[in-house]
Amino acid sequence: MGKPTTVLESLEAYCLDFGGRVAAASVKNFLLSHPDDMDKTLMLFGRTQDRQVYSMDYAHPFTPVQAFAIALSSMDSHLVTFD
Repeated sequence: MGKPTTVLESLEAYCLDFGGRVAAASVKNFLLSHPDDMDKTLMLFGRTQDRQVYSMDYAHPFTPVQAFAIALSSMDSHLVTFD
């Protein structure tokens, strides 16, 4: 389940707490939480300060392959260009 966002009035934007692991704003950044415990993050994916490097953390019940597939799917429209 996606973690609920908070609104930062000063930026007029939604905000998620990535615990310092994600530093650059991107529509591809996300947190997945356990539906019974929204404070338990099961997966984190987001852009770092480098802007070409992404950070991905995951926990049980996700396997490495499942977590990678979920992260990859958030970038699918950026992997293929049509000329």
